[in-house]
Amino acid sequence: MGALAGTLAGGLVTWVVTQDQLASQRADTRRAERLDAYSKYFGDAARLWTQVFTIYEVTPRPTRLSESETAALKTLQETLTREYALIALLAPESVRNVARELNEANTDVWNALQSSPIDHEGYEDARKRASGVPTNLLQEFRDAAQEDLGTADR
Repeated sequence: MGALAGTLAGGLVTWVVTQDQLASQRADTRRAERLDAYSKYFGDAARLWTQVFTIYEVTPRPTRLSESETAALKTLQETLTREYALIALLAPESVRNVARELNEANTDVWNALQSSPIDHEGYEDARKRASGVPTNLLQEFRDAAQEDLGTADR
């Protein structure tokens, strides 16, 4: 009877330890997926805005985009849309909300630049939300992602 009780106790301990290890591995995998999604989205959003500033923040300001500028921005906007969809599936609400707002600003700047002539007011509104003061959605997304990943103090 003692041997049977010992075997059951040992089996239970092994099962509990194994379940704990599996849960830890799943959490690490989910965190790695979020890190990858966040870094791609943040990097591409920053790249979008860098390209937008390079194209539009010149003197004199263009009234239309060239075909090559349009194609480059369109490709990047499509990439950002896919990356945002992944964040919407993986991220907690705090990150999802900021990503949604940033995605809206990205789409708004794309729409403003696609207007003929370019919609300057729409551009300015999107720019102020994405990288302006007091709202800077790029920084807010970075901060929310770091908070979620536990890297905010590094």
